[in-house]
Amino acid sequence: MAEPNAPYFVSFHTERVPTSIGHLSSSSGPRGQGVDRAGHTSIRQRARVSFMWDNGAERADGMVSFFARSVNVYFRLEDFVVSISSDYLPRSCAYEATRRHEFESHIMRPMRIFHSHREILITRLNSISVPTERSPVWTLSQAITGRQNSLEQRVVQAVAAVKGQLRQALEADRRAQDRPSSYRLVYQQCSAEEWAQGR
Repeated sequence: MAEPNAPYFVSFHTERVPTSIGHLSSSSGPRGQGVDRAGHTSIRQRARVSFMWDNGAERADGMVSFFARSVNVYFRLEDFVVSISSDYLPRSCAYEATRRHEFESHIMRPMRIFHSHREILITRLNSISVPTERSPVWTLSQAITGRQNSLEQRVVQAVAAVKGQLRQALEADRRAQDRPSSYRLVYQQCSAEEWAQGR
């Protein structure tokens, strides 16, 4: 697995999978062709970037070195919210089939896709050379802030690009997992009578 070059620190975290499921709304449930949802899962991603800059001593010619002690990039999947139609009683066949689909297709798969983007992000970040204490950049003191801001902007743009790429990958997978053929496989796990119970 690729690792970031100093001074980058890249963290990818996912929220703990929810242990509770919401049952507040009713659903029409499956209709043969797999176009109606008996469950729904929502998640969101967050990205945060922080920089810790430092300066060296000023030389006789007025030039000052600057470098980054750390560039921290923190990605997170969070706020997993799983809902299953209140039409289905917990532990019933319809409920369990829906629960398995939501957890396997809309939590576990997104988590794998999410973590696969860590190396993509590291590759992008490693293409941006950020000065370190061993290899600082020398410039006039009045130019330091501008040069730091320019580097920060490049890193933030790289993170935003990967975040957008991840969003597209998650949405494409969600559509694939919710296509009618996928739902038919879910519906085949229970009889029509079991799906119709409670409605």
